[in-house]
Amino acid sequence: MTPTTVFVLDRPEGDLAGRLATADFDVTAVASPAELRRHLAMAAPDVVICPLRHPGGPGCALMRDVREQRPAALRLLAVDPDNDSDLSAAFADGVVHGLVPDSAAPAFLAATIAAQLNRCARNLEAERHRLERHKREFMMLTNHELRTPVTIIASALDMLAMRCGERDDIARFITYARRGSQRLTALLDLLSDTVSLEQGERCLQREAVDLRGLASTVLEESAAERAERRVAIDVEAGGDAAALGDPRLLKEVMLQLLSNAVKYTPDGGRVTMRMERRGAGVCLQVRDTGIGIPTGERERVFESFHQLGDIERHHSSRFAWKGGGAGLGLTFCYRTVTAHGGRIEIADSDGPGTVVTVTLPAASRERRQRPLRPRVAAFRSAV
Repeated sequence: MTPTTVFVLDRPEGDLAGRLATADFDVTAVASPAELRRHLAMAAPDVVICPLRHPGGPGCALMRDVREQRPAALRLLAVDPDNDSDLSAAFADGVVHGLVPDSAAPAFLAATIAAQLNRCARNLEAERHRLERHKREFMMLTNHELRTPVTIIASALDMLAMRCGERDDIARFITYARRGSQRLTALLDLLSDTVSLEQGERCLQREAVDLRGLASTVLEESAAERAERRVAIDVEAGGDAAALGDPRLLKEVMLQLLSNAVKYTPDGGRVTMRMERRGAGVCLQVRDTGIGIPTGERERVFESFHQLGDIERHHSSRFAWKGGGAGLGLTFCYRTVTAHGGRIEIADSDGPGTVVTVTLPAASRERRQRPLRPRVAAFRSAV
């Protein structure tokens, strides 16, 4: 088990760092606030301890600097119970998480720090659950409240299109408006599907889905969207590629993966979609020559509304492709694939770019008629 890392700014006459070192902590002792700031710039400790009073400045002021540099660190003030009577400022604005007696024995210090770490962990977990609940409620409310007005707008545009006749100028503007309405409807469908899959409320249709035929349909339907990009698309199929699952949802997964690959690949690049049978599963692999995904971001890209970097810096496409999207595409893909009993993985390509691999159960004749309920994946979103 990795020892807890502790940065300690001691009083000039203090030995707090030495006593903590004997309690199996990974202790870094610093002599001044300036040295503490330098260490914080280079490394992220689990705990930072400063005295309430120090010749280099008040402990509360130092902790504000610590909060700015390393907000995730547990911030503790070392106090002298005999002389430090007014501690109200120590907890102002959440500057510190707790106090430790600077003259305590090592075992007591270790127990105090462990208790503070556990309390902060519980608070963070409770806050994560609260934010996740609010996020789900927001997604459900947004879908419900926007669905009706969007439907009304789409119907009104259809009626206007029928009445405008040969008026090319009016028809052109109606076409633009209908495209915007269709895009918003597609986003609401994606939001609705993501929420229902996350809640385990979606009953999936179960049938054999030929991924090769699905790829042809996806390429055809997304051709207009990709027309502004100069990105080559290759499709490779190795033998039988029939998956067992919901054809509409799997089609949307393929569409989202293709859209992301094209979006993050510079003009002149290439996207390859490959489908093949692997043992008891069917594999869909989307490989691009784009900007890639940093290792530290590969779990977070599956979170709702998470967007990766600034897309405008990474390709030379026209304005229509310079938006980062809603941050729901990969969330939907993750939920759909895990609900089918499959898995989705992200890895580096051999050269530049990213490889996204989706593995799904292969279709078998004896399993095609049984109803399929979604599996609720144990997916943990970071907040």
